[in-house]
Amino acid sequence: MMDSSSVGDPSKNTSSKKQAKKRLKSELKFRRKVDKLQTRIAHAISRKDAVVEWQAREELEKLKQSDEAAMYGKALAVDEDACVDPRQEAAINEVGRIFRRLLSSFDEADADESTKEESTKVQQTQKARKLLHHMTKGTQTSSMFGDRTALRGYVRQKFHGRASLIIKSFGKLSPEALQSADGFALQNMQLEHQKQYEIQKKTMLMCWEKLFRIERVCSIGSGPGNDAVGLIAFLRSYFAETMNDGGQLESDVPINKTNLQLKEVLMLDFAMNEWKAAALDDLMPILAPQYVEQASCETCDVTLPSIQNNEIKASVRKTEVFLTSYLLTETRNKWDQFYVQLVDLAPEGSLFFFAEPTPWQLHRLIRMSSTDVHAVDTSNPDIDYSTLQQLKYVWLDSSMHDPELQPLEGRVGGPAVLLAIKV
Repeated sequence: MMDSSSVGDPSKNTSSKKQAKKRLKSELKFRRKVDKLQTRIAHAISRKDAVVEWQAREELEKLKQSDEAAMYGKALAVDEDACVDPRQEAAINEVGRIFRRLLSSFDEADADESTKEESTKVQQTQKARKLLHHMTKGTQTSSMFGDRTALRGYVRQKFHGRASLIIKSFGKLSPEALQSADGFALQNMQLEHQKQYEIQKKTMLMCWEKLFRIERVCSIGSGPGNDAVGLIAFLRSYFAETMNDGGQLESDVPINKTNLQLKEVLMLDFAMNEWKAAALDDLMPILAPQYVEQASCETCDVTLPSIQNNEIKASVRKTEVFLTSYLLTETRNKWDQFYVQLVDLAPEGSLFFFAEPTPWQLHRLIRMSSTDVHAVDTSNPDIDYSTLQQLKYVWLDSSMHDPELQPLEGRVGGPAVLLAIKV
């Protein structure tokens, strides 16, 4: 006979859950320490600073000998043979070339205003910081985007990094990257998490196969166009040699990478006129026709109840990838109806990429995609969220190969990145 005191005791279950969550938070904190030191070592090596490198390695060695390492030692495992995929390096280099051309166009325009203090790089950086502060807190207003100097400072600070994030995130889906991570990941997982990971991996491979067929891209909250540039560079570097002129997968018939064009890139932003004046009017001639047949910009506000523009609706119905970075947090809890309609209009097999500073709003999106939508916090009773149930999700950040850490409101060494596919 079972001891009734150990069955159905809600207080014990609650206590157990709290302890498990506390342990996971401690592990996340430990991983951040490891990542911080490894990043410091990498930066020191790039700067050829032997002193800082030695100090960081000493700290990392002490961390390996600590009690924390005994509990969370798997976070210290590093594949010494692992190297950056040359395709990733090629894609990031491509972003660099586009970025430099964009900055050159800025400098040429600013040269005519060289006597004006506001046109200097220093002023751009200072004003951009103020704008970024408001965007982080979700307190930005349309008037703040009227300062071209601030917007160009934003481009200088964020364009290359945000474009590179797109490349690094999608690169994690490659069969080579998954195979490299599988051995260690599965070895350190509990059985229940192994099963969860295998399910997620099937979705990852499904997303990877979809990337071969991409022709149309939409960047939502596009800003200066960094996300679109990142995906363009990614597709050209990763897939050009696996497709023939007819768009068929045929690895033995490589094509010239310069001939790999997307058909359409659509940029959407609520401050589109301001971004066009500050950056996109300079970027568009760089992208088309060399990288994309048609590049266009439209004004669109995700906080409005629905997509009103019929041209945008027509494009959405043909688009295969939607990119959203740092927008859900900036428009917290106001984007529901827009993304419900977006998913409804998008064709089956479409990919939805999200990057946010923390997983907060992404967890909310996942909860809203569940069958029990009425239990979701801050959900709108007037919105039918059932459309979102067509989405399957995978994480492409530091929690990608560790399902146990995915529910936490934190990530290691970077933003939270989520990818969804409409099935």
